[in-house]
Amino acid sequence: MSYSAELCRLVICNMEILEEAPSIVASVEATLFAAIDERIKRRIEKQNNWEGVYSFSSGEEETTFAPKSWPKTKDADESCYAWYELDHTEDGEELDWLSSATGLRNAALCLQFDVDMDLCGFKNAKEYKNRLLRFYAGASVLHEAGFHFSEFYGVIYRPFAFDAGKLAEEYPDFDKALEPLDAALEDLFKAHDEFDKFVKGLE
Repeated sequence: MSYSAELCRLVICNMEILEEAPSIVASVEATLFAAIDERIKRRIEKQNNWEGVYSFSSGEEETTFAPKSWPKTKDADESCYAWYELDHTEDGEELDWLSSATGLRNAALCLQFDVDMDLCGFKNAKEYKNRLLRFYAGASVLHEAGFHFSEFYGVIYRPFAFDAGKLAEEYPDFDKALEPLDAALEDLFKAHDEFDKFVKGLE
């Protein structure tokens, strides 16, 4: 791969920073995702009878939430049939989380709708993807709210990314920079009734 002379000069002049880059990125990610976890937690706690786990920033990479009314198994684990979660889009597969969060190379974070295929009795992934695609295709409110369907993963998701300049300006106390997350959550709440009907039909 060929790089411009200007970029190469920038690397030469900033090697001290680049040597520390992995740990710097990890530190920024921890701070940003702690703020994201807290923002999501506050919004979910305002919903009537929802619950969640907000531990993405702790290294567990799990921030999930769902209405308490959504079905669970009756065993000790109480596994969920369906839930929403914080994730990244397919374009973010090869990137670190901070890159996805700032929309690098068309990547993005997303609020994703997930279903446990085994609990719901689907014979295979193809059967599940076809069912989910029919649901998505017939729910105009999902399209209007900015949700997409991934044929590869078989998930419905609402992508969002932050403006890197706004994140840098507010670091480490993020507020307005997180507005794209707020918008994604609002769209999810608007579309929730459609997801709710789909989930209730899985029991």
